[in-house]
Amino acid sequence: MTKAAELTDLRLPPGVRVGDLLQGRADPTALLPEDPAMPDSVRDYLANGRPSGGLHG
Repeated sequence: MTKAAELTDLRLPPGVRVGDLLQGRADPTALLPEDPAMPDSVRDYLANGRPSGGLHG
């Protein structure tokens, strides 16, 4: 695992280690941004379960 960690050039958040990710001991959601870039229509659909823009009333 040490060799794998040395070979990767990842920008991991503090406290997340390559070895833990490879062995399934780290939560991969820790690598995701808090507020990912996406169109407003997608964000609205995720929040409300329906498209925005009055397509369905």
